[in-house]
Amino acid sequence: HLHHRNLVPLLGYCVAKNEKLLVYRHMANGSLYERLHAHEIEDDNYLDWTRRLKIAIGAARGLAWLHHSCNPRIIHRNVSSNCILLDENHEAKITDFGLARLMNPVDTHLSTFINGDFGDLGY
Repeated sequence: HLHHRNLVPLLGYCVAKNEKLLVYRHMANGSLYERLHAHEIEDDNYLDWTRRLKIAIGAARGLAWLHHSCNPRIIHRNVSSNCILLDENHEAKITDFGLARLMNPVDTHLSTFINGDFGDLGY
């Protein structure tokens, strides 16, 4: 289990026949992408610069924890505004570890073939 204030909490899972499900806590304000690109913005969901900075710092703290403090360290490899969810207080929560890669604790550098943009790489 990964526990950090800026990661979406996993509540449980289910494995039944051919189905595998992960159950996460609901994030009331959706994704950062949705908030940044919303056409009809409610006043209480508007992302002013103070909120945007708070979200950026929260996401950076979550990624820093995954990269440096988690054991084993985890490289997300697919960070985007779609992978940053916002709770009821607009606190950033990182999700979508589908492309994540575990790092050997003794490795100080990670080299890998990049297929895509560097902007998609979370390290």
